[in-house]
Parts: sequence; structure tokens; C-alpha cells
Amino acid sequence: MSSTLSIRVWGWYIAAAGFTFLLAPDVGFTLLGIDSEPDAWVRMVGALAVPLAIYYLQAARYELKPFYVATILGRAAFAAFALIIGFGFGPWQIALFGFLDIGGAGWTYAALRSET
Repeated sequence: MSSTLSIRVWGWYIAAAGFTFLLAPDVGFTLLGIDSEPDAWVRMVGALAVPLAIYYLQAARYELKPFYVATILGRAAFAAFALIIGFGFGPWQIALFGFLDIGGAGWTYAALRSET
């Protein structure tokens, strides 16, 4: 699969997560099996994710490969979710985001390597 497709899929994933946590955080928590009453910070994270989704979707639209490369390290950094869980600052379910981020970064990396 192409690197552009990986970025496009990632943009839609971020958009879905962003809008969910911005507009209906209870839905997101329920889907993750987390018993929590969302605070304002959850909606703020959703609000931050929506513009990120726009960046990804526009980068895919114009095939901005330097952006693709930059996202690989950025998404791999989400392995920090493991530290958040390890130090007891969050529920284990947030590791799912980290695994998705690392997997998405791997997909983009592999696709870029196959295209060169």
C-alpha cells in the first residue's frame, strides 16, 4: 500500500477520534471501556486533534512526502503512553492509541521504503 494512503487513513482516524472526544467524549470512553466522567481536558485534546487531521489529509492530497517522514517519528513518540500507564497516570486502554500510532508509523515507513 502507498504512503499516501497510510497518511490519508491516519488523517481520517485522527478526525474521528478528535471529533468524538470533542463532541461526545462519553462515547469514546464507553467504546474504550473506561469509567470516567470526561473533564474539559478531554475536549481540548479532541479540539487539538481536529486540526492535526486536516494537516494529514491535506498532506495526503498534495503528496507531501517530507511531511510523511516527519510523522513517523512523531507517531512513534506516542509510545510514551506506555510510560503514562506504567506510572499509574492512566488506564491501560490508552495503550491502544499508542499501539495504533506505532503501527501507523510502521505502515508509513514501510510504504515509503518500498516507494524509493
